[in-house]
Amino acid sequence: METFVTPIEIETSNIDIPKIINYKDYVFTFGKKIEVPKILMSVKTSEYGRTPIFTEGSLSLILGKQNSKKTAFILTIIQAFMNTFNEKLETNFSGIKILYVDTEQSEYYVSKNAEKIRQMTNADDFQKMNERIIYFRSNELTSDQKKQAVEDILDEHKIDYVILDNISDFLKDYNSSEESTSLKLWITSLLNRTKTHLTCVIHETAGIGKAKGHIGSLLEQFAETTLQITEDKENRAVSRIYPKKLRDRKFGEFGITFNNYGLPYLTSLEIDDWTSE
Repeated sequence: METFVTPIEIETSNIDIPKIINYKDYVFTFGKKIEVPKILMSVKTSEYGRTPIFTEGSLSLILGKQNSKKTAFILTIIQAFMNTFNEKLETNFSGIKILYVDTEQSEYYVSKNAEKIRQMTNADDFQKMNERIIYFRSNELTSDQKKQAVEDILDEHKIDYVILDNISDFLKDYNSSEESTSLKLWITSLLNRTKTHLTCVIHETAGIGKAKGHIGSLLEQFAETTLQITEDKENRAVSRIYPKKLRDRKFGEFGITFNNYGLPYLTSLEIDDWTSE
């Protein structure tokens, strides 16, 4: 008597099958002219001195412990892009379009930050603000839904500057080497395809001053700029921002604090320039 074995149906929807590539697409041709990436943002080091920190098609990190004023610093970056400068930052481009992805805060706290941006930029035209800034609240979405939303927005809009706050929320497990490598490749693909600059906000591992998790280690190696924020030991109202990693020459650290209206602003610190070990 014959026995028939029923083929086992394999669920392939969750299997990451490598795509077939054409290696010729990745071979560099000697003599090919590549344009110098545009400098989107610089730190003002003196009356005429400028140190680039964000260039198109590149990644940067903002690294700090919880409550170190990372989000406040993001608001000052947006202010500088909207107004072309502030106390310490400057851009040579007007009309920069921004995507700000907030993965943690509810709509109420997003609205409070949006109002701070409006006050910091002296804006009174909500339509123009909505045209310049896409403020995307993603705290209810899964990591895959977040990535899909970012891709959709970048496909529909010409975005010059992207903030992912917090990048760890784009993963199920920030210590997973497989997930982290996949996310890094996703970021690389976005940068190559859109030529935007992307800033990832990430928490610091307590006690060692490094970006949290396997994803933090990968992105610190990959980023052109890593800016670290630490709370001042003598004055908790002030946090210090310094260049942990730069491709250009380093600049002296500067501070961030709040005015009487609760709005963040950047300030110089009377200290020697920070130097890496």
